[in-house]
Amino acid sequence: MVVKTREGRPIKIEGNEMSTVTGGSTTARVQGSVLSLYDVARVRVPGTFDGKDKVNELTFAELDKQVMSALAGLGGKPVVLLTGTIISPTTKQVIGEFPAKYPGSRHVTYDAISYSGMLLANEASYGKRALPVYHFENAKVIVSLGADFLGTG
Repeated sequence: MVVKTREGRPIKIEGNEMSTVTGGSTTARVQGSVLSLYDVARVRVPGTFDGKDKVNELTFAELDKQVMSALAGLGGKPVVLLTGTIISPTTKQVIGEFPAKYPGSRHVTYDAISYSGMLLANEASYGKRALPVYHFENAKVIVSLGADFLGTG
């Protein structure tokens, strides 16, 4: 991602043209994500909730210590890492190394907006598990029946 800023505040998000995954493109959802950076209620620092509507702020170093202590206190019980879809090779590698330290652990991905149905349908229909890329610029007429082809599909 490429983020344009003014006075240190993000104002525009674009795809990185150097990306082999996106080729520099983004979706409307990605473009709109800059708005979440201005949410006054968003979490700005790590913290713990004490159950009385108060958040105790922590440093990232303190949070790391608490997480490591909690993992050490599991006594060998497996851990489930729950994340959204990850495309970063570095993050995938780190997650892949996690079960070596915590045997029996597993990684589960969940996306609130999932394309798994489309991936499975394309694999069954065309033999390729992939999301389609349409070249609307080559079309003379486009007919849409219940699909937001200019948005998220």
